[in-house]
Amino acid sequence: MPDSVLNGLSYERSQAKWESFMEQSGRVLLVAEVPYDEAEGAPCRRSEGRVVGFAAAGPAMGTAPSARDGEVYAIYVLKRYQGQGIGRMLLEAAAGYLYGLGREAMIVRVLSENPYRAFYERLGATPVRTEELEIAGVVLAETVYRWADTGVLRRSRTGPPGSSRRGA
Repeated sequence: MPDSVLNGLSYERSQAKWESFMEQSGRVLLVAEVPYDEAEGAPCRRSEGRVVGFAAAGPAMGTAPSARDGEVYAIYVLKRYQGQGIGRMLLEAAAGYLYGLGREAMIVRVLSENPYRAFYERLGATPVRTEELEIAGVVLAETVYRWADTGVLRRSRTGPPGSSRRGA
């Protein structure tokens, strides 16, 4: 991302962006929480948790391979919590939500230089094309990944790490 974009981020603009996002039909914002950790100096209350990740999804925007495609617009897990299955659970939940909207396939657009692209490939997505994206006057390449059938994700839902619960 261009520095000018990163330096221009603000809580207020982000809040307005996400409020507008949530007002649009068919979109969902999924949130992953973990209990507060006393070692982090935060109060430990069973009714509260710490947000450690999120995924935003809905109908595919722009050019999608098929009208039956949904899209994961964004997914993020705090570095400290990566590698624990949280990103996978968010992706699986997004696939389940989109399937409920009649979207059996799913895409995600990833900056081609993103070192985490392999995450999507490990979960069965295949790169279908590369597109150019201009942000703040800088042209960036992004790769569009696609699951032609999200059944592989929906069938693998197991709940929280360590849980034996299986779902569809």
